[in-house]
Amino acid sequence: MEFSSIVTSYVGLLILASLIVYKKERGRLTL
Repeated sequence: MEFSSIVTSYVGLLILASLIVYKKERGRLTL
């Protein structure tokens, strides 16, 4: 496994997690 692929997958998971948290926070604020 290449190092770049590990970094890419890690960054992808990080962005996905931040998007989920952002949606949850927005939903809480709108309620």
